[in-house]
Amino acid sequence: MKNCRDELHDDLARIPVPAEVRDRLRQRLQHALEEAGEPTASRPGRPEVVPRRRVGTWGRLGAAAAVSVALLATVATVVSSRGRDQRARGSFLALPGHLALNTREPLVGAKKTTLAAAEVGADFVVPVPHSAVASTRNLSAVWLGSARRVALVFSGGEVSMELAPAAYRHPRQSFETFVSENTARASVQSLGGRPVLVIVPRTDPGRSNPAWVELDWNGVDVNIFSHHYGTRVLLRIAASLADPPAARCSVAQLKVSFFGESGAAGTGLIGIDLANTSSVPCWLHGVPRVSFFGPDGSRLPTTCGYCGRYFPPAVRVLLRHEATVPSSLLPGPATSAGFVIAKRDFPSGASNRCADVSSIAVELPGVLHRYGVRVALRGQNPLCGSPAPIGVSPIMSRLELFSYVVTS
Repeated sequence: MKNCRDELHDDLARIPVPAEVRDRLRQRLQHALEEAGEPTASRPGRPEVVPRRRVGTWGRLGAAAAVSVALLATVATVVSSRGRDQRARGSFLALPGHLALNTREPLVGAKKTTLAAAEVGADFVVPVPHSAVASTRNLSAVWLGSARRVALVFSGGEVSMELAPAAYRHPRQSFETFVSENTARASVQSLGGRPVLVIVPRTDPGRSNPAWVELDWNGVDVNIFSHHYGTRVLLRIAASLADPPAARCSVAQLKVSFFGESGAAGTGLIGIDLANTSSVPCWLHGVPRVSFFGPDGSRLPTTCGYCGRYFPPAVRVLLRHEATVPSSLLPGPATSAGFVIAKRDFPSGASNRCADVSSIAVELPGVLHRYGVRVALRGQNPLCGSPAPIGVSPIMSRLELFSYVVTS
């Protein structure tokens, strides 16, 4: 049987609110448990028995936590669309006082930046509308906030967009749930084959909500809202969304270099940086081919020993010129994209041979060129086995590259 603590944690897990809000509540619960001298974690795989004398303490803790859970549930009623729970003010429909959206600065604690910098910081391609009332011509401001959120403000706030990675798996189902659980007049429509949530303005209990349109654009949750225009105009804006035009990267646009290395538990990771040296965006897709060479120039034999492990599937990655991104937004070396090579860095099995590596040859998918990369691996014997088992990741964004290879 579950104890009170486990039931509270289960309740928290079911409430669709931002992760940071849920974490803060968990921390408060943890602090309360410690103050009461209660155990804070159950042993995995073993049920915990709570003595009867603790019922009073658990009752007080449960009552306190239940108040917080109830408050969160009130907010969750209007953010049942999981894409909406990322927004700082997405819960306006049910908050006390019917708070109005700040269309000039839509994200709390955000920094004003450029469109290119926002794409790098959020790590997704930002679709931009090209309608008569919202386009790059009247783009007033771009904001980059926490949790990979981006806001675009048009015409000084007449139209605003908020974007974040879509947290839902099934947009239509999520939107229909929102319609069924909220009092504001809303419907799910179709736009170019995509389901779209449409919220009629001034139909919440306080008659203060803006016109609102939400849709999933290639994995990005896009929210368009306005106190100035109605839903018909917002639907035309949504229909005009487009990814920035780009072609496959060419040899002349790319610079390939050594990014860094990291490793643990006998597995080493080598990061390779792919920089777009031109001012024109381009894209790459797929898994590169690599060859290792020793100090004497001889090719080191390798085998596909780490293939199919560790790395996500291949996706198209847009490479922008790193000079377009303010240095304050680059948490490391400037780069457009990259990939990772996994290898063994200790002797194992019958073959205990290890070899030093001085260079790597890189062939990028769709690019008819062979790049030579000089490497500076720390320590001795960085590539072990004969042939050495390796694995190569698909080309990934700069943030994903940072997550694999942390340079010192």
